[in-house]
Amino acid sequence: IINDVEYRDEIVAHMHHMESETLASVELMDVQPELKWFMRPYLVDFIVEIHQTFRLRPETLYLTMNIVDRYVSKRIVYKRHFQLVGCAALLIAAKFEDAKDRVPTVAELSQMCCSAYDDSAFTQMEGHVLSTIGWCLGFPTPEAWLRLACLERREETATQSVARFLMELSLFQRDFIGLAPSHLAGGALMLARYICGQSAAARPHPFGSDDAAVTSAAQLIDTYVRDNLSELSLILVKKYSFSHFSNASTLVRHYY
Repeated sequence: IINDVEYRDEIVAHMHHMESETLASVELMDVQPELKWFMRPYLVDFIVEIHQTFRLRPETLYLTMNIVDRYVSKRIVYKRHFQLVGCAALLIAAKFEDAKDRVPTVAELSQMCCSAYDDSAFTQMEGHVLSTIGWCLGFPTPEAWLRLACLERREETATQSVARFLMELSLFQRDFIGLAPSHLAGGALMLARYICGQSAAARPHPFGSDDAAVTSAAQLIDTYVRDNLSELSLILVKKYSFSHFSNASTLVRHYY
């Protein structure tokens, strides 16, 4: 329906409303007694691997981590349950975003967790997570905003792939959790244009958002990648090293 110009303004307005309603609280996540930020990349890598294995939609990955973050904002989570929360969030997100035949089964997730949890634990956690976040799954993902931008203005395939790589890198880092997904998508696209040798100045942000916030997001991504180039997720770098992703991770590493 987003392709229908007649309804696009209303849809974009609703997306802006929902992104403010579905952001997690980084400050509340900071006070978790057992979870520490250095643990996050391990969970994200694990989720990315499952996401790839079952060939789930890009939106599912972002919704999964948004659900995790909102849950962790509201409930105390012990280290031993962090992976379980991630799997429950993935189940919820996949059921919401993906075709039924793509959704992993509890048995498959249990196997990927090396049988660390009983099958019943996944179902129980799934229900607990949903009730905690008020069954609200309408998070407008960075992927959704990027697709919208590419409807408004045709972007080269390589530029889109680099933007997607940059957006997925943001999942690993605390500093990006509080960013509106529209700003994150706009910032990633702005930076991707520079990396791919295009002019970003002549292309205003298409979402009706604050251009300064988008520029700030681009600078934040740029700083993160520049300062952590040798420490970027190997799983994500490998994922985006293939030709169907325009060798995006290679383009980014060569740029820096």
